[in-house]
Amino acid sequence: MSKKAILISFGSAFLVGAIRDNIVKAGYRVIDVAPVIKEFNKIKFESDVIFFYLGNFLGDCNEFLVYLRDICIEEEKTLFVIGSSNEFQELSATISDNIIAKKFERPINIKDLLEALDDYSSQKENGTNRKNIVVIDDDIMYLRSIHDWLSDKYSVTMLNSAASGVIYLAKNSADLILLDYAMPIANGENFFTMIRSEPTTSKIPVIFLTGKSDRETVSRILSLTPDGYLLKTLTPEAIHKAVDQFFETKRIKESLYASQKNKK
Repeated sequence: MSKKAILISFGSAFLVGAIRDNIVKAGYRVIDVAPVIKEFNKIKFESDVIFFYLGNFLGDCNEFLVYLRDICIEEEKTLFVIGSSNEFQELSATISDNIIAKKFERPINIKDLLEALDDYSSQKENGTNRKNIVVIDDDIMYLRSIHDWLSDKYSVTMLNSAASGVIYLAKNSADLILLDYAMPIANGENFFTMIRSEPTTSKIPVIFLTGKSDRETVSRILSLTPDGYLLKTLTPEAIHKAVDQFFETKRIKESLYASQKNKK
């Protein structure tokens, strides 16, 4: 993998130069660019990791901030920002925290910055920056099957009980949970209700898995308002396509929401 990083800055030549020099010493090629759409367009495919050195110019480049936000969502760029608490607050009006990988407050600890960059590179090389899908199902064979179907594109974590899901989510996050509706002891409905009531897990998308397609079961699942449901009888290709479509729809919604929020 070619080790490159994009560094967006305007002014503050000495501080930006010190950061650039340290990134270069760590073995990366740094691509400098000003917060100008036309200039960034020329180099946006050079790297998936972006450092944005904030400053008092933020109020004058709102159009670029909107553009950068959309690029990070659509192209799945990793965005690190460097600035003051006031600048972070100003930036959040356009680029929300869930788009930013990490913030570094000035005066910056360059060691922390380089560690974050190395972590990103390691994840990229190992494929661990993939979307993490947690599958919870008491059927071990089905768990193995869905792992095989999705692991070409996603990081798949297999758990065989709701209790395992609780333990896992206490220390880890997930981009999507595929949840068996009819598990013994603590069933899918109970687990779903529990994680929706917890602030740390309430926003994790959940799609139910069910082997039943009768009206009563489907109506009961939909009444819980999950992010969807999938029949276990679907083909591997159909399951994969449904997951792909979920993430694509989510990406588009987030982009539209961010755009609408910025217009208010």
